[in-house]
Amino acid sequence: MKRFLSFIAGLLIIAAVSFAGAGRASADLPLVVDRAGIFSEDEIASLTDRVGSMVDTYGHGYVLLTDIKNDGKSKDLYAADFLYDNGYWNESNDGATVFYLSLEEGNRGWRTISIGANEDIFTEDVCYYIDELVDSNMRSGNYYQAFSDQVDYVEELFRTGRATPIEGGSRVTVSDKIGQYLPTGIIVGLVIGFVVVAGMKKGMRLNPETAAANYLLRDSFNLRGSREYFLYRNVTRTEKPRDRDRGGSSFGGGSSSSGGHYSGGGRDF
Repeated sequence: MKRFLSFIAGLLIIAAVSFAGAGRASADLPLVVDRAGIFSEDEIASLTDRVGSMVDTYGHGYVLLTDIKNDGKSKDLYAADFLYDNGYWNESNDGATVFYLSLEEGNRGWRTISIGANEDIFTEDVCYYIDELVDSNMRSGNYYQAFSDQVDYVEELFRTGRATPIEGGSRVTVSDKIGQYLPTGIIVGLVIGFVVVAGMKKGMRLNPETAAANYLLRDSFNLRGSREYFLYRNVTRTEKPRDRDRGGSSFGGGSSSSGGHYSGGGRDF
């Protein structure tokens, strides 16, 4: 009986370990690949623990990458090839994403590139919010903080399933805004309404006439004929473009060198 219980316990342990590792293509693959050498050992360990916990908890493939060369490829294609060529995506995790920082001379920038099911998570809005969040630290060379903030945002994205707007480096939800501004708006509206109504009441102190005809001026209006004049015969309308490029963000997709599809966005600096 004891042997049978030990056997069952062993199976449960194996199943638990397999389930915990199902979120990544292989438990042996590094989750922080710092080819540019910009992070300390402690920073790599911290980012690895946080990304590993996120991947194991939510089951989405994810990896951080830095490099100083792109092998003649665009940053988008280089990042996508990295996912496909190194086994970060397979049928067990359904999708994978790499947050890539290129420090190639004359070609610096960052990209958020996704493949598989992760493309439905990392939409244009999500990539734009990531760009807004990390922009200041990336441009100032505070790379670890930029990566750290990005990991925090992605963890919240996986946990809530909601792309939360970024304002001033902190996440602000619509409900937060309503709770913050609604009471003040109501008070201001009541004050303005009271002042306007009071002014209207003062202007209504009139001495009414007994006959309605006394309010009209005799022969003051004669309508003998009318014509309509138009300055232009044709009216055209042009849709105003959205101001999504103010920070240099881009979003698109393509095929990797092996033919696999990818999508994502980012900025150059």
